[in-house]
Amino acid sequence: MHPRMWTNPATQRNAKELERLGRVEIVGPAVGKVASGDDGPGRMVEPEQMLEAIVLAVTPKDLDGLHVIVTAGPTLEDMDPVRFLSNRSTGKMGFAVAARAAARGARTTLVAGPVQLETPPRVHRIDVRSALEMQRTMQDAGPADAIVMAAAVADYRFAQTTTEKQKKGGETATLDLLRNPDILAELGAARKNVRRCSSALRSKRERARMSSPRRAQAPRKKNATSSSRTKPASPSAVTTTRSRSSPKTATSACACREVELADALLDRIKSLLG
Repeated sequence: MHPRMWTNPATQRNAKELERLGRVEIVGPAVGKVASGDDGPGRMVEPEQMLEAIVLAVTPKDLDGLHVIVTAGPTLEDMDPVRFLSNRSTGKMGFAVAARAAARGARTTLVAGPVQLETPPRVHRIDVRSALEMQRTMQDAGPADAIVMAAAVADYRFAQTTTEKQKKGGETATLDLLRNPDILAELGAARKNVRRCSSALRSKRERARMSSPRRAQAPRKKNATSSSRTKPASPSAVTTTRSRSSPKTATSACACREVELADALLDRIKSLLG
């Protein structure tokens, strides 16, 4: 479609009326160079976007009426304007959960650390940088039916930061770190009627244990391997468990993609909500 045709008042009026009636959902148009050589709105969107819109349209809205808050990605703890402390989290898991929650009809808020990922459709995104900023955002997020803590929040932050790059000193250096707040534990104390899901990374020598004060009803545990040192990896083996404070304990293992795991987690949350 030529940009002049799309921006014509009659076309715009008819398109808005069709959307208002719920007869169609318009995807696009994309902005760029069209067949005539002109630039503007009128290009077909990418096939991936069309497929995404179709999946959204046909997905059952079994989470309609719920508000789901999801955290995703790493946090960056600044030392100075150049250096920071962080981890290799990609944010893909949290974004997948947010995308599926929205597709299934939930009002979805995504609190994202610094990642290079596009915001899923129908998701309200709030970008944060540090653990303290994520803590404040979660405190101000308002009422929710479920919270999925998929973010890899840094355990520590620098005791002191500077506004200018710090010069290097001797052969060794000592850095003073402060423990970051346990956001999940705070949510467990403040929001006793909200279903919460958290994640923990487990190595071969260590089993991640979710302590009862954190009050996570559906913690999930991911395996950490030596490949994590070189590049971020998608979850390959995940176990979900009930918290020790629950009357029943159930475990399940899953080797799957982010989308499949996201739906499995949301199914568990839905069952907990009754």
